[in-house]
Amino acid sequence: MPKAEYDKSPRTKKLLANAIMELAETMPVSKIKITDICAKAELNRLSFYYHFSDKYDLIAWIFTREFNIQAEKSTTINSEEMICRMLRKIEENKKFFKNVYDDNNQNNLADYEVKMYLEMEEKILKKYLGKEELDEELLYDLRSYSYSCIMHTKEWITDREKMSAETFARRMYNDMPDILKEAYSNIK
Repeated sequence: MPKAEYDKSPRTKKLLANAIMELAETMPVSKIKITDICAKAELNRLSFYYHFSDKYDLIAWIFTREFNIQAEKSTTINSEEMICRMLRKIEENKKFFKNVYDDNNQNNLADYEVKMYLEMEEKILKKYLGKEELDEELLYDLRSYSYSCIMHTKEWITDREKMSAETFARRMYNDMPDILKEAYSNIK
């Protein structure tokens, strides 16, 4: 296969995503270099840096892309059904996500997810409640829920929490603050 040239296509992002996912099945994320990813994807470094600032940006893109795919398939964002589908996708790529969640370097996926979820939850609650700012107690509840979900996901994907994706999704959904469930149900 000839080396792909520098381009702007989504195909390039997918090639890079596939490359890092394959590499992360056999080596720690901390050891994967941009040159490894580019060699595996048969792309040059310029192509990589056109799309991503570093490997953690690429990993975040992989997660966000899958989240958006699952959100599009759902009538309600972060419903039990959507959470379950997302967990199944993580489980399908278990070696990759296990490796990614084991990485504690700056810009790691768990930190990215917490930030992403908190921003999304705050935005949807502000819209739902018609407020410019949320009170401290509600913000605390959102942080507690988000941190808990991410930490439990890390435990689950590394087999320290033994349960099916369905059971885990039900538990995550049941633990979601009621006001957040209402907001998700009423705003698409």
